[in-house]
Amino acid sequence: MTELIFDKCRAKSDIMGVLFGALSRNKSVFSLTLQNMNISRDSLVGMVDMFDTNDVINMLTLYNCGLSDSSILTLSQGMHQNRNIIYVDLR
Repeated sequence: MTELIFDKCRAKSDIMGVLFGALSRNKSVFSLTLQNMNISRDSLVGMVDMFDTNDVINMLTLYNCGLSDSSILTLSQGMHQNRNIIYVDLR
């Protein structure tokens, strides 16, 4: 599996934390798409932590995820050290 897409996922932040924990050890998923869902601040922090250790994912799409300006700032601050992401879509 090289692409993981979550569409209209209603998982709570603790479940998303488990997902991001698993993806931090991922060695096969290169593209992560979360779309048509609300990403809580806790989930976003878990995603940012995942990118500290994940060196495989190089495409991130967050489409219609209800990200606020502060959420986008959190995401950008957390990803500033990640050298693998080559594509980010925040529509």
